[in-house]
Amino acid sequence: TKGAGPIFLGGAVLPNLYALRHFKAKLEGVVTNKVPFGAYRAFGMQQAVFVTERLMDMAAARLGIDPVEIRRRNYVSPTAFPYRSAANLVYDSGSYVRVLDEALRLADYRGLRAMQQRARADGRLVGIGVANYVEVTGMGPSKLMAAMGNRQGGYESAIVRIEPSGRVTVATGIIELGQGIRSALAQVAADVLSVSYDRVGVVLGDTARTPYSCYGSADSRGSVTGGAAVLQATRALRQKLVRVAARLLEADEADLEVVDGHCRVRGAPGRALSFATLAQESLRGQNLPDGMQPELEARFTYNPENWTFPSGVHVAAVEVARDTGTVRVLGYWVAHDCGTMLNPMLVDGQIHGGLAQGIGGALSEELCYDDAGQLLSGTFMDYAIPTADTMPPIMIGHVETPSPHTPGGMKGMAEGGTIGAPATIANAVADALAGAGVDVAAVAAYPLTAPKVFALLQTASR
Repeated sequence: TKGAGPIFLGGAVLPNLYALRHFKAKLEGVVTNKVPFGAYRAFGMQQAVFVTERLMDMAAARLGIDPVEIRRRNYVSPTAFPYRSAANLVYDSGSYVRVLDEALRLADYRGLRAMQQRARADGRLVGIGVANYVEVTGMGPSKLMAAMGNRQGGYESAIVRIEPSGRVTVATGIIELGQGIRSALAQVAADVLSVSYDRVGVVLGDTARTPYSCYGSADSRGSVTGGAAVLQATRALRQKLVRVAARLLEADEADLEVVDGHCRVRGAPGRALSFATLAQESLRGQNLPDGMQPELEARFTYNPENWTFPSGVHVAAVEVARDTGTVRVLGYWVAHDCGTMLNPMLVDGQIHGGLAQGIGGALSEELCYDDAGQLLSGTFMDYAIPTADTMPPIMIGHVETPSPHTPGGMKGMAEGGTIGAPATIANAVADALAGAGVDVAAVAAYPLTAPKVFALLQTASR
């Protein structure tokens, strides 16, 4: 449902975060009125990670080593960045071992394995799953997008202005979809200008007041491209602000500091001018530095030189009911690296939401059709999405390796929860079924609904 996009992204991330020199893959696009899923939130990448991470578990079983160990041995070294992958993507930064270790610490991996042994001794089918992912985010390099045949530009612009009231206004073409980008952009401007968060207003979605955006909110690019544009525009505005204040205070720019909505002479708090005063004087235009235009406003257009590549490790513990095939997720742990976090609470919220979608896709969400191609699961009575009651306990940890080419060091992060969950759940289910004698390679698709898992259990008994 998204043309060639899922195929491109799927092929691009198949090598994942492993130091592969060569790989070969064949991806086919099929036109059908019986689509297995729609293109949403990390399309293509979720499916690619499922393939790679299932293969890693199969290889570990064949070699007789722990699934964690085979991953650790094959990671790209943190000293290798920027790293050109076998799919010709240039990963910007990362420390995959640190992320793995954080996930294992959160999950108490040794404790989980010990619990699994006790459960198996009691005849229970408990499994532990681990999966990694690297993600393409911050869709942006305009020339690269043109080379791909994408006619959208990848830049993002921002305008930041200090009003005569002293309040700060931020305007950008990024759109609020519930991801909290309005709050994040306000925080960026407030931090640079040293004003309180509630003194910043963010204008989104008003084409008469915002800069043009070719791409908008997609591909986890809000904080990467929009945030970088706001950051750079606000930095330029701060420089302009200090220049005006230095002129009016008859002080050297180097001697000024910006504190709590004022420009003041360092060490002399009494010599200060408020943002409101500076904005009003700037609008009068009567006492500005030579060559400066009236109005305290700055605009910046950020056209990224590359995508950003966040990564993560998921760990899940599940139990499979022998008599029904029902899968219950006992616990879920995530370690994630999205570079510099602007707002950790928003990051955690995005991961929680992504996990709900990913776990739903892994276990229960299924598009079913009859022989005539008519959709049978067209309502939420038939299409089983997760609810708060069915979601497992979740713990999240963070590692920050800032992107070297993004102003502020941000990477995208909104889709990682969705990407990693199906592979993690599938590896955990395969591990659980191994306790019943099911071949580890038998888990080859999702969703792993109860009837499908029960059918897999029957293969072990034959």
